[in-house]
Amino acid sequence: MFSTNNNTVQPNHSERKEEVYLVSEVAEKLKISERSAYDFCKSTKEFKVIRCGRSIRIQKESFDRWFYG
Repeated sequence: MFSTNNNTVQPNHSERKEEVYLVSEVAEKLKISERSAYDFCKSTKEFKVIRCGRSIRIQKESFDRWFYG
């Protein structure tokens, strides 16, 4: 669950990735180009999009609820 490094507790990177999709993964699921997926993620209110600087991540639970109904 967590890894320790110099007495600091940090989330395991593989565990964090399971909570979000990359834009490329959303594009693959929707069968659209990655550019179209970026545009869609910038404008949608259908699911939770997390922006950190230039990076975009999509909350997996929110997207799956929207995608699978």
